[in-house]
Amino acid sequence: MMLGAKDLLGDENSLTFRIGHNAQGVTHIRVQLDPSDTYTMQFLKVGRAPRFERKVLSETDNVYVEDLRRIIEQKTGMYTSL
Repeated sequence: MMLGAKDLLGDENSLTFRIGHNAQGVTHIRVQLDPSDTYTMQFLKVGRAPRFERKVLSETDNVYVEDLRRIIEQKTGMYTSL
């Protein structure tokens, strides 16, 4: 809720969602579960129609579940809790 997450799209090993406006220009976050039971996170900037150009602004791998919130806050500048 704090991120304004919407348009959630998931499959068996990943979740991608759109977030609200932030200073770093991240529009989408993709979190993928790796076989090592850690996560790879991609912070994306997706353009508007009709081209929907996708640019990876940052990628972080080997993220443990307890670090997900901290990484999101670092990469977006948005708080995930009050």
